[in-house]
Amino acid sequence: MEPPVALPSMHRTWNIGIGVAQNMQQQGVGGQLMAALKAEARRQGIHRIELNVLATKMLWLT
Repeated sequence: MEPPVALPSMHRTWNIGIGVAQNMQQQGVGGQLMAALKAEARRQGIHRIELNVLATKMLWLT
């Protein structure tokens, strides 16, 4: 069996999941997260971002 080979399409790709706490939604937090994410991706030479938006209710443990 051959070892796995990295696909050229995945080079310089981030696969990220984000979510915004329910009490912080509709306040522009998601947009701010995306802007910061895009800026950091550009800074690090990332060419593609695959984003999974976590839409389920989340329980935050403190």
